[in-house]
Order: sequence, then C-alpha cells, then structure tokens
Amino acid sequence: SAASDVYKRQISQWAERLDDRFVRIHRAYLINIGHVSSWTPTQVTVQDRVLDISRTYRGSVAARFVG
Repeated sequence: SAASDVYKRQISQWAERLDDRFVRIHRAYLINIGHVSSWTPTQVTVQDRVLDISRTYRGSVAARFVG
C-alpha cells in the first residue's frame, strides 16, 4: 500500500525530500535542527538524547550550526 511505502524509504530518500530544517548526522540519523538543544563537533543533543555525528557528516553539520 502507499502508506507502507512511505515507511520503507531509505534515509537518503527522506533527506532529499525534507526541507532545510532537517540535517543528516549519521547513516542512521536524520534530525530536525529545531529540536537540537546543544551540539559539539562530534555530538548533538535532541530531546535529552545524545547522538553521535559520524565523521562523514561532521563538516555539513557544523556548517548548518555555524553558518
């Protein structure tokens, strides 16, 4: 069904479709930057949960928070 297809999308497909409020921080994480309470070059905190930023995405994540 069309509804189940929505949930089967790969994160890369979601990253392409979502607007600039979202940023990919890891192969398993795509986050809404509006919910980030703090960040370092290697981690973000989203709703009291600390998530690692992979080396692959550190540059683009830093650019979003600094720029």
